[in-house]
Amino acid sequence: MHMLEIGTLIRWQEPYADGIVKDAGTGVILKIFSYEFYNKTITAYEVYRTKHNDKMRFEEYELEIIND
Repeated sequence: MHMLEIGTLIRWQEPYADGIVKDAGTGVILKIFSYEFYNKTITAYEVYRTKHNDKMRFEEYELEIIND
């Protein structure tokens, strides 16, 4: 079971390779994808980004649940 679920309100961040945050905002998880990469299961989340009015995929380390 995933800690993040469809419909969860989250804060996303888009980091550069060195860890500096390029962009950030809030959004809602729309879909959850899991796939194998070099014998490791990767989970990705499709997020509706309210700031940009678009969808983008993120990994869990780039997301944080917003507590209401």
